[in-house]
Amino acid sequence: MPLHLILLGPPASGKGTQGKRLAQAEGLAYLSTGALLREVLQKGGPVADEVAPIPVLAAGGIGNGRQMAAALAMGAQGVWTGSLWLAVEESANSPAQIERYIDATSKDTVRSRSYTGKPCRMLRNDWTEAWERDDTPDPLGMPLQMMAVSQAMTRGGRYAEKAQDIAFNPIGQVVGTMNKVKRSADVVLEMVEECIESLDRMNALFSGK
Repeated sequence: MPLHLILLGPPASGKGTQGKRLAQAEGLAYLSTGALLREVLQKGGPVADEVAPIPVLAAGGIGNGRQMAAALAMGAQGVWTGSLWLAVEESANSPAQIERYIDATSKDTVRSRSYTGKPCRMLRNDWTEAWERDDTPDPLGMPLQMMAVSQAMTRGGRYAEKAQDIAFNPIGQVVGTMNKVKRSADVVLEMVEECIESLDRMNALFSGK
């Protein structure tokens, strides 16, 4: 039995989780994170009995404390963030890749099978657009597609400064809010502080203060 269940909505980059597989099995795979939480955590719902008593973490498009507070308000026990850590000071990504993330907006992402063989959200570039053309073959399934393009991925990482037009830059739609390189500790503190402020604001709203 897992220690926690991660519910991954479509805004995320597409990492596979048991929560995502459960959502797919129940026909909920393409719901937004908020709608997915509502379906899964609804008392007496089709998935709720399967989940309990495993703690649920919300994931997908969560990039600040207000979204964390919203997830907690909907019944999640916490959140799971991914994209935020791809452009922090401690990231192992190249400076060129981090710069692409910082400069990107949410509209610059696309769900593509062109690198991994399964739908994965990433930054749109010449590579993803080439695989979408009518005169190119469809990507192979996982893991065959990754095997076919592994050399391109390796060389793209090795020569990141020159390869960004074809580089594999997996990222969720939250990239639109990632406008500055920060320390991981600062990202955590900002999220927690904003979450507390949001929860305090909700408590004050309902208490009439």
